[in-house]
Amino acid sequence: ERPQAVLTQEPAWTQIYESERVTLRCQVQGGYTDWRFTWYKAGRNAPVTQDYYSSIDGDRYTISSATGDHSGEYTCKGERRGNPSYSKTSDALTLRVSERPQAVLTQEPAWTQIYESESVTLRCQVQGGYTDWKFTWYKAGRNAPVTQDYYSSIYGDRYTIRYATRDHSGEYTCKGERRGNPSYSKTSHALTLRVSGTYSTPSSARLWTPIPTIERPQAVLTREPAWTQIYESERVTLRCQVQGGYTDWKFTWYKAGRNAPVTQDYYSSIDGDRYTIRYATRDHSGEYTCKGERTGNPSYSKTSDALTLRVSARVSTSTLTVTTIIHEGSPRPNPTPPVSSDQTAVGEKTKTCPDCALGSWLWILQTVYITVLILLFSAVQIYTRTCRNTGSADLDYENTRPSHPAAETLLC
Repeated sequence: ERPQAVLTQEPAWTQIYESERVTLRCQVQGGYTDWRFTWYKAGRNAPVTQDYYSSIDGDRYTISSATGDHSGEYTCKGERRGNPSYSKTSDALTLRVSERPQAVLTQEPAWTQIYESESVTLRCQVQGGYTDWKFTWYKAGRNAPVTQDYYSSIYGDRYTIRYATRDHSGEYTCKGERRGNPSYSKTSHALTLRVSGTYSTPSSARLWTPIPTIERPQAVLTREPAWTQIYESERVTLRCQVQGGYTDWKFTWYKAGRNAPVTQDYYSSIDGDRYTIRYATRDHSGEYTCKGERTGNPSYSKTSDALTLRVSARVSTSTLTVTTIIHEGSPRPNPTPPVSSDQTAVGEKTKTCPDCALGSWLWILQTVYITVLILLFSAVQIYTRTCRNTGSADLDYENTRPSHPAAETLLC
């Protein structure tokens, strides 16, 4: 009986995946040698030949990178010059080449925009029922896989960036590997991670590529009323607003030199975007900043620029007392020019005071009063000298005694 050809598969997996390597080996039973083998694929009239994906070497037909076109039923037989000159055809062997399982890369949370210092996770999963995958992540422009560092960590199917920076911007892919068959998955589609700002390509390229991103929204702190100077017991409000169209902000105010945020107390209150100091004291002086926080993305704003609040003590209205002593024969003093209604004279210095209009009027009245006294005293001195010169001192005192003792000094 003609010897039987036997076709086997190496490795003997029932399922072959794209790009894997597989060998179909043909052997003829019996002690005959010098066989030359031929392989056939069902549906083809001609024998199988070697090409870019396959090769033939002795009793082995090897497919180095399997594709879907390699799927089908194969047979083989042997031929030789002696007798028997050929063998029986082998039984058919079915080769199944399937698509390699697809890796899928997703982002958690699935925000289209990530801001600096936020946390983001890139999760890699392989479709199908296979298990025991070991995952690897790749970033465009790098030859080596992504590794964990100070800012990131890898755990199972998750690559987590705990503190995002601009250098984390770019395109990421992943794939899975395992010991069984299939030994690895298809590479996932690229996922673009955008962290506000720009990122650079590898240093050797020396190129900067802009990424269309959005800066974190800016908080703006304003004062109502916008006075540059606040006095004790006055009321002032620090209002915090965030630029952009985002809503549902919760605001926090900070004062320089304090570790904790500003809180409401007996002198102040917080209502929405307003921190109101109802009764300012000197302790409220200092630099203030604010920022907004919210549940959605972006989760918080940039901190506002510092706003300086100056609370000064009120200047009380002082009473000006003037004492004038005039000696006989001394020249008439020149009155000091009056200060303006918003100033108070203190010695030789002048200090601005918004509450001193009443003091200025008091000063004018005092000046008029003193001037009248000076004129009256001068008139008495002149009249006394005149009486002495004319001898009017001999008048009958009893006949000219005034009815009021205060007028006694006016008579000679």
